Amino acid sequence: HDALNDPVVQQQILDACKEHFPEYAGVAKDKVKAWAKDPKVQAKAKEYAGVALAFVGNAGDHVLRQIEQGPAGVRFLAFLGSAASAVNAVMSLINIFGIFGHVVLYMVSLYQFVFSVTTVLFEMKPEWVISIEE
Repeated sequence: HDALNDPVVQQQILDACKEHFPEYAGVAKDKVKAWAKDPKVQAKAKEYAGVALAFVGNAGDHVLRQIEQGPAGVRFLAFLGSAASAVNAVMSLINIFGIFGHVVLYMVSLYQFVFSVTTVLFEMKPEWVISIEE
């Protein structure tokens, strides 16, 4: 919250200045200390920290807004296709001994099942998903 007053941060800034601009190191040290004590700089730092925290706090909402559903007819067809894909994957996964002879097929079926179920969830009506959660 008050990073410029932190001696470690001040030392890192000073070290960078010494490395890249040795002739200005002394001036930089004084400037860093002045910035750390300047109320305007502290106010701006707190403002930017608040904006960053607000953005992080709303990140989940931003992600959810990116997930949109299409028209009802397209959603229904995608739901049916995903459900059929899940059933197909389950039919392959039922034969547990298939893992010994067809490892790749079994893994693809497992992958297919997981992603078809996620597609089914995304294409369901939001009210259905809410009722399932309750």
